[in-house]
Amino acid sequence: MQTFLLLLFSAIISVSCLQGQTTEFSFVESSSTDVVVDTTYDQYGNPELSSSIAKELKCELSDTSNIASIRVKLGTEDQGSDILNQSFDFDGEVISSSLSMTRIGIICNFTLGQLEARDFTFLKLEALSSSGSVLGTYNGMLQ
Repeated sequence: MQTFLLLLFSAIISVSCLQGQTTEFSFVESSSTDVVVDTTYDQYGNPELSSSIAKELKCELSDTSNIASIRVKLGTEDQGSDILNQSFDFDGEVISSSLSMTRIGIICNFTLGQLEARDFTFLKLEALSSSGSVLGTYNGMLQ
């Protein structure tokens, strides 16, 4: 019985220590910077309007200890990543002319490029350690 209680006590301490290391996204905000409307044609030659919106994202972290990268997932469904699944080096990184991240202290700014205009885009942010373990997450909607 004492062995069981000792193991239980050790497990509780381990879990509480892990919870103390969790990074929180204390502020997340998205904005639109540019709207592009274009005319395309369907297979029958009928004109169709397509629009895309340049998106930027800003987040604030509660703690930057042990973060090596931030993963941004955008999807058409909750927890999806069919629109974007990109990890950015925590010190900042330019992936392309329309996809980048910069960081000043606990504030991260992302340029996400032109995204198809839609009613709902689901967002998931993950703070990752150098080994790839998730230190903190945020789930929400890209506005």
